[in-house]
Amino acid sequence: MSEQQDGAKAQPKTKPRTGASEKAPVEVKRKSTHKALPGTKTEVLSSHKNPGLIRTDKSLNLHTKVGLMIFKGRAGDKEAGIAEIPGLPIYADMLKRVWAAALAGDIYANWWIQKLEDNLQKAKDVTRSIDDELNEVFTGVSDRIDLGKSEATKPVEVDIEFASPYTYLVVYNLIEIDRIAAKMINLRHIALITPDEFERYRKNLTSTMRRILLDLRGFRATGCSLEDYNNKTARYTEASEAMGEPPKSIVNFTPIHLPTKTKKRILGFNSAIAAKKAQKS
Repeated sequence: MSEQQDGAKAQPKTKPRTGASEKAPVEVKRKSTHKALPGTKTEVLSSHKNPGLIRTDKSLNLHTKVGLMIFKGRAGDKEAGIAEIPGLPIYADMLKRVWAAALAGDIYANWWIQKLEDNLQKAKDVTRSIDDELNEVFTGVSDRIDLGKSEATKPVEVDIEFASPYTYLVVYNLIEIDRIAAKMINLRHIALITPDEFERYRKNLTSTMRRILLDLRGFRATGCSLEDYNNKTARYTEASEAMGEPPKSIVNFTPIHLPTKTKKRILGFNSAIAAKKAQKS
């Protein structure tokens, strides 16, 4: 069969020069039936090892002013004695630094995350308790009145794209607060709770988030590892003078969302396995 394609003339064959190298392999590009995302490059199979990062555009719909105010935060006013409360974007940036330190094995970052996990659990307890009370209030008329979903006709959409998985745990708590606040607005409207009761519930909900959002103040990466803590090294002494004495429970604490490979590296699993293999040999 002729090597000519589309009427093109065949090129004369020439003998390779003496000492010439082998013909370089052709780089085969991946074929795709899907349109490439803007800014992405076509990978070359010969250099392809692993897929890139998964990219998604995430957003959150907030249905109440209560939820939106928590997300946006509050500016401080020293003259009026009003403390600043960071919104979720600023908080996420602070937590990003804590998370990066935790990934590097900083026990003080672990301590801050331990406090965050405790505060998230307390927030869950509060929201669950308030939700149960509201459901009990509505029980008396639930067989005659159907509230349906408590949602805004025009919710506010905000972008959420965070580096730390713990920021999303805070987001989930905000979602629950926003949902309960919407229910409270409906129950106040149909006179099942009073305006004073509404305010009491609102303050209890927002105070749980305020505790979380303010708890990252004062953190700085120390580079103090678990080994430094156990051996009371100079690095640990310097860190404890600056950040305080961590609780003894920090020795056995590992953030639940720490990647498995990072856990093994920090906890020394790899070195322990290597030592066992050396003993067997």
